[in-house]
Amino acid sequence: MKKVTLGEWGRKLPVGFVEKDKFNREFAFRDLDLGVEREIQKARSKEKLRTNGEVTYLVLAKLLTSLGGVKLDPDKPTETQALLSKCWLADVLYLWAWLRYEACGGDVTIPYPCPNPRCGHIEEPPAHFDLCGFDVHVPESVAELTGMWKLKSPYEIRSQTIGSFKLQPPTWSVYMAADEAEGDFTAKLLLSSICGTDKHDSILLTDQEVNKLKRPDYMGLNGEIDKLVFGPKLVVDHQCTKCNTKGSMFLDWGYDSFFS
Repeated sequence: MKKVTLGEWGRKLPVGFVEKDKFNREFAFRDLDLGVEREIQKARSKEKLRTNGEVTYLVLAKLLTSLGGVKLDPDKPTETQALLSKCWLADVLYLWAWLRYEACGGDVTIPYPCPNPRCGHIEEPPAHFDLCGFDVHVPESVAELTGMWKLKSPYEIRSQTIGSFKLQPPTWSVYMAADEAEGDFTAKLLLSSICGTDKHDSILLTDQEVNKLKRPDYMGLNGEIDKLVFGPKLVVDHQCTKCNTKGSMFLDWGYDSFFS
């Protein structure tokens, strides 16, 4: 894996579609103009979209014209959404960040609160960050897309005792399937990333099967999956100008905030 910046990497997916041990990282958008903005707002109101994931899904489906060599029709968003649901989380977040860069430029303004609760200072004016300077982690070989976890507490799945899981990077379906509860997101992350076992070359676990994981194993699995999370790191580091406390926070990538 190598680390680059969004500005250095440019208009290509960090992972992409795997074709014969090679990456197809191509994508293209149509312009985010006023007409498209009106379409998006109308669809958001009609479909009563609530989460960042749902809105991201809608906006990308309205704007993508090609992805991984597949030509897409913005007038047929359902087909684009079906393709996006199979994409790596890293790629969808990168598409989102690059769309923001193309539509609004690289300057990001953030009302950064001090991480020290005793201080509580909020920067005025808000802090500025360059989106092109955000780190992007990129795999250099297909082999880097696979991880393993040896279970500390093996258990039975489909009449066989399972001792280890094969892992892949999480897919975008994590954000579309999970609700806001932390435990549910963890479960959906595991369901998305566990792709095989020592007894199965390929497997899709059920909720009931993943619920049997003991805490040391699901915490350990989360750690291994973190090593497979490529793409942009939408995290900003900052130092409070009042008390000098250093900290970091995730960038708010909601449509209304991120594209303001």
